[in-house]
Amino acid sequence: MSINDPTLPTWPLRILLACFIFGIIGLFTYVGIITPGMGWFLYFFLIPLWAMFPIIILGVRGALILLGTYVIGFPLAKLIVSRSDRYVKAQHDLKTKGTTTIAGMAMGGASSSGGWSSGTSGGGGFSGGGGSSGGGGSSGSW
Repeated sequence: MSINDPTLPTWPLRILLACFIFGIIGLFTYVGIITPGMGWFLYFFLIPLWAMFPIIILGVRGALILLGTYVIGFPLAKLIVSRSDRYVKAQHDLKTKGTTTIAGMAMGGASSSGGWSSGTSGGGGFSGGGGSSGGGGSSGSW
């Protein structure tokens, strides 16, 4: 299957698919690189995605080249980022406090509360709550 294979989608569709596919797996790759701890899990989790989805856009040869770039590039990028002050501080915060803020997102280890936080301070966070009768509800300020 080459890039000019008639079974591949047309160029405009390939461009849209590329934006969608590479946007999503690229975002998870970025998070894996900048996140201490969970980053290596994402590395191994994303290998099949980097192997399969690019075939739709680039064909087999292009997908294999991209996969090789990912398999080698991710650890190198992680090594470079792991030497930064922010990464070291985040790693230390995770070990001591159990939570840290990376790129504006609050991340933490095991926790008894649910939900997520955008890392902003003050009110304005979201906390999903239940309700006692059917429909659920919400607590906190919007």
